[in-house]
Amino acid sequence: MGSRRCVSVGLCGAVLLAWSAYAPAVIKVDFPVSKIYQASRTVLVGTVASVRPDSRLFDARIDEALKGKASGSRMRIQIASPPELIRSVAAGGAVVVFVAKPTRKQQTASMAIIHAADTWLLARLIPGTKAPAWRVGQVYQGKQSFPGRTVALARIVRELKAGKSTLMDKVEHNVFRGGVKKLAKLSIPKPHSLTAADVNGDGKPDLLIGTAGGSRLLLATADGYQDATGTWCPWGVAGGYSAFGDVNGDRKPDYLQNGALWLNTGKAFTTAKVAFETPEKVRPLAAALTDVTGDGRADTLLLAANGELRVYENPGQGAKAWRAQPVRKLWKNPDGPAAAAFGNWGDTGKTHVIVVWAQRVVRFALAADGGAPADYEQLTGVRLEKYHRAHAGGLKDVLTTPIDINADKRPDFFVVAGGHGLLMVNRGFGAYLVNPDAAGPMVSRGRRKVPFQLGPSTPWTAADLHGDGFEDIVVVTPDGTLYEVSNTPFTIGAGKAGRPGTR
Repeated sequence: MGSRRCVSVGLCGAVLLAWSAYAPAVIKVDFPVSKIYQASRTVLVGTVASVRPDSRLFDARIDEALKGKASGSRMRIQIASPPELIRSVAAGGAVVVFVAKPTRKQQTASMAIIHAADTWLLARLIPGTKAPAWRVGQVYQGKQSFPGRTVALARIVRELKAGKSTLMDKVEHNVFRGGVKKLAKLSIPKPHSLTAADVNGDGKPDLLIGTAGGSRLLLATADGYQDATGTWCPWGVAGGYSAFGDVNGDRKPDYLQNGALWLNTGKAFTTAKVAFETPEKVRPLAAALTDVTGDGRADTLLLAANGELRVYENPGQGAKAWRAQPVRKLWKNPDGPAAAAFGNWGDTGKTHVIVVWAQRVVRFALAADGGAPADYEQLTGVRLEKYHRAHAGGLKDVLTTPIDINADKRPDFFVVAGGHGLLMVNRGFGAYLVNPDAAGPMVSRGRRKVPFQLGPSTPWTAADLHGDGFEDIVVVTPDGTLYEVSNTPFTIGAGKAGRPGTR
């Protein structure tokens, strides 16, 4: 594993040992980007100026020396190995260079770690050149320090120079410590869906439960939950596409139900008299009411299991027609995914979608600046089948939900499959730490029994039941019993006052 040529004791060790450590209390990156930065003599951020694929060379403009001094305004990089990487280098792309400190026998540094084309690389200085020139000899094992894009790493090292890093490198391992609690016994037989939103603006998450006989809206009160279906919900049977979001800017969550949009008056939902085309004979996968055009208005997003994405642009007040963007195909492989969720999953602050198949997890950007699709290894730095033995044969019986596990205002992604969990904790900049044991408190194992069984059809959702920013899990069983899996606040990796968590 790692390099046969040590860059320097500090820098080489930092990257070679940058593996997420699963300690009893903390999940962390032992040697994060901050330590690589500290161990470097010089840190440069640049932009690819030109590429010569035949020679496997590219020239880069040095935009800034974040640490130390740059020798000139340009540098040249030759990719000897891996040779195919040059095809991924493009003019305008970012480059980050960590130059090692000289050893006692050297007057100048001769080794560097380079991040280009979203890849960690080990390079040696080419002697006798006017401008600094580096020859890349191999890929370097730095993915778990940061598995994301070079353009995001450039932002991270700039934050390090400014002394205000927001890349999270550790989070508490022991989540859902409050255990399982019974909340209520509802007169709702055979529920098939569960969604949470504060529909009446009292600061408490209300519950919308779908059943074969129609939707049921339960308003949270000081004494439990009050059924307000008769006055709030004029639509019929819930199913297909559904999502909450504020489409008219009044800070009230409106509701999308299949092709119909319902506006929240604060006392009831009323029809918006707009209809969206929903594909027939194709399984709905995910929906969202969120801004994807950058105008601050929530658009309508519908994703089908065949990969077709439909986006309807919100025209704003005073207009009636929602413009349909051309249908996009996010993937072409025929095997259908198990689940998907829209959210701020990347490094641009814009909406992405994470899609879960039996054999892979992939993030798709919806905007051009979000980059290419990123697989599980590009999100976490580890391979799904190698580092999580419980899922070596693929993800089975998948159940997912977005959740803010640590109150840092960054969406995390919880996957339960085959009785085991993968909690992908958002580090920021499109990177994730993984807690493979997060489902333990809600899964029956050995002598411990829980009053429900999680599976792909289990109605569950995340909701901040206690107003502390730490979202809990809510589960409703086939007999209508409502349970809370309590996410007791913790310190390590937790947000404070809406800011990113402890680093």
